Amino acid sequence: MISFRRVQVPLVFFAFIVVVGEAFHPTSQQTPLVVRSNVVPWKHRQRQFLSPYTTRSNHHAVCNFDPLLLRLSKSNGDSMNDNDNNNPQHQQQHHQQHHANKNSPASRMRRAKVKLYNQRKTHGTVILMSLWYALSVVYNLCSKRVLVMAPELAWTAAWAQMACGLVYVLPIWALGFRAPPELSSTDIGKKLLPVAVLHSLVHVGGVISMGAGAVSFTYIVKATEPAVSALLAALLLKSFLPWPVYGTLVPVIAGVSLASVSELSFSWKAFNYAMMSNIASASRGIVSKKTMNHKVGRHLNAMNLYAVLTILATLILFPVATMMEGKVWASSFQRLKDAGQLGTYITQTLMAALSYYTYNEVSFMALDNISPVSHALASTLRRVFIITSSMLVFGNKMTPVGVAGSGLAIGGALLYSAVKHHYNVKEKEQKA
Repeated sequence: MISFRRVQVPLVFFAFIVVVGEAFHPTSQQTPLVVRSNVVPWKHRQRQFLSPYTTRSNHHAVCNFDPLLLRLSKSNGDSMNDNDNNNPQHQQQHHQQHHANKNSPASRMRRAKVKLYNQRKTHGTVILMSLWYALSVVYNLCSKRVLVMAPELAWTAAWAQMACGLVYVLPIWALGFRAPPELSSTDIGKKLLPVAVLHSLVHVGGVISMGAGAVSFTYIVKATEPAVSALLAALLLKSFLPWPVYGTLVPVIAGVSLASVSELSFSWKAFNYAMMSNIASASRGIVSKKTMNHKVGRHLNAMNLYAVLTILATLILFPVATMMEGKVWASSFQRLKDAGQLGTYITQTLMAALSYYTYNEVSFMALDNISPVSHALASTLRRVFIITSSMLVFGNKMTPVGVAGSGLAIGGALLYSAVKHHYNVKEKEQKA
């Protein structure tokens, strides 16, 4: 019998994430990469010192002049033409007026609003980043515990983690916190289904790898994903990166090799499934570029896209999990019940499932507010947090060579992201 006390922990946890996530992401009904059409993006507000409530309609009126000064100029018949600008007397008068209006009540109010807006945005980003890290750790620890209790149910655990994501997103759509996507059968069948298949393989590969080996080893191997992405892009898309970017992959490959050779609990199954996850993740990015290069449906922002992929992956994984492990479901659950672990197994499964979905959801909210380089650094630090926490909780040990290899691989992945971003910015500047 499962007590309510055990079940209420993931339910309270789920409610907390919903409240916090929506509270710190008030524009969740919009795409994270596009602000509302009548509002100036926050980075422009910060650079041009505008109020958070400034709209595009008066953007050009206030980006260089105080509104009050602009009205005074017009009321005085000041045309602000080139002849007036070349008049020293007028320039001095204009400067005095502008300096006087900088301390006007309207200007002070606008500066106070900008300061408050930036403070709230910074605090919200810090809280979301902390939640992202914490939920990632909770997911990996709970998932590993589930796989230790029933290693023969790895496919079932992967499916359950996908399926429980629906408990999060469906109420959000139903209650109107976020507009649900509107998709045609063509959008789903031709554009989203291939991506969902690869999305399923990414998750299954990671889960089975964690079950077959140490959590730390799985994340060290998954650090080679940039190398896999670069290789597949060159082979399939004929898209090549600058040589310095390829050079940053050398420490990644060398580090993973050192970590694998020195891994005390090395398992080819763990290595192969982690690499399968890498290949599927890189392929997912390539397929997305080919199938989703045009607008798909309505209200399909990043978070809704992830929700749709989760729904499709749930439908894809259920028959596969049934075929792979359905014959041992009865015996495995009976064994857990006899050992008094069934309630713990279900509770840990719910915790892993909800934290898996919500840490991805929170990551979209948090990473929307930081630069690509900061994104890469945050992802690297998250991997370090997961590896360290798993070693402390499960007692996994690493040799000095393994520690050096892990640091080399993770540092190389960060260097790859930074150098690649540098050349992407440089390429855009040359095209402009």
